[in-house]
Amino acid sequence: MDSTILGGLCWYYGIGYLDYQKVYKMILCAVFIILAAVCKAVVDTISHHFYESIFSRLNPKFWNPEISWMNKGTKTLKRTLFVSLTDAWHLFGLLERVFIILAAFLCPDWIFLFIMYGLFINTFHILYTYIFRR
Repeated sequence: MDSTILGGLCWYYGIGYLDYQKVYKMILCAVFIILAAVCKAVVDTISHHFYESIFSRLNPKFWNPEISWMNKGTKTLKRTLFVSLTDAWHLFGLLERVFIILAAFLCPDWIFLFIMYGLFINTFHILYTYIFRR
């Protein structure tokens, strides 16, 4: 992170340069937001553009939502938390929600959370539009 940006954030939040705990929380919040955006981009890419994506080369029984829903065939699996582990769509959807919740707990205030929302949107757009497509 650029030192002027970090210095500006520290000035805005009244953080002394020796109070690194808030800075670490802000950085962790940003990391969790980026991970949530990656998960959201994976979910939307495999849902809407699976055959034109980089995921089409991977195991379709896990990555292709048209096929992977059949992994939930047993009654005991349907009623447990492990249903989220049976295909990529559910797994990355669950991870997205977990990362959003972790980021919300770490954000120092709602203004920083709005800044992180901009980071989320831009990260999602770059991954969904340019990186995850062939």
